[in-house]
Amino acid sequence: CIRPPEDDRGDINLNGVAHEIADAVIYANYFIYGPDMWQPYYDQRVLASDVNDDGIPQTIADLVYLVRVITGDALPYPESGEGVKLTPFAHNVHITSTRASDLTVSSHSDVAVGGAAFVFRHSGVELGEPIATVEGLTVSSSNRNGELRVLVYSLDGNSLPAGNHQLFTVPVAGEGVIDLADAQVSDNYGSMLAVNMHRGAMPEAYELLQNYPNPFNAATTIAFRLPTMTDWTLKIYNVSGQTVDQFNGKSEGNVTVTWNTEVGSGIYFYKLTTETFSATKKMILMK
Repeated sequence: CIRPPEDDRGDINLNGVAHEIADAVIYANYFIYGPDMWQPYYDQRVLASDVNDDGIPQTIADLVYLVRVITGDALPYPESGEGVKLTPFAHNVHITSTRASDLTVSSHSDVAVGGAAFVFRHSGVELGEPIATVEGLTVSSSNRNGELRVLVYSLDGNSLPAGNHQLFTVPVAGEGVIDLADAQVSDNYGSMLAVNMHRGAMPEAYELLQNYPNPFNAATTIAFRLPTMTDWTLKIYNVSGQTVDQFNGKSEGNVTVTWNTEVGSGIYFYKLTTETFSATKKMILMK
């Protein structure tokens, strides 16, 4: 039976001072390297880990809320549990992992995302370091004993806006198996989201999808489907036919591109071109 010290909530490093940047680092290490990082005081750290006071210890939402407290965006919950309560699992997030030449992990939610933690189990493959494909959040990982752990987070309180986002890609070599075993996602307030995990199937045909959102303000996501490994070019045109932006790659499967634009309001066109496929769609930028 562990007797917790007074006011231990948020004191992950057990130095008697809660809600420090060092506490956030130790919390992040739990998701990156696993429970062993909390030894030899594992039980005490668990008692201190329910930072957002939702009754669920050791969640990515606790880390997000801890960062909010550190950055001055939220107040610590007192030991008594008083204060405005968060509502865990009130919103959903869809997580899709697609294996083509590389592993791609994407999210779709109706609320802003503050952080996410993933566990993949694999055999018969060699994995490279995960590559972040979003701005504002850091992607950190460890790969040991057939388990890849990936943490998407920010120590500055940054978040992803609602919508579709490709979070990261993992270089994969070999014909073995890699499977998404667990995923935790928090909104930007530090409340857990209900996760729906999807293993994306390879598309059967080329397709350029409508951008989302549309109309949009400053950024929009363009998605397309490639049934085979191919070089592709995505060009953005204004109504005069001038190229205002361009993206290139070599991919297979479901691909998303985020266009962060500084051009003025108006109608724009985006055109996807591969060796055997070409399609164009219209989008509206409103500022």
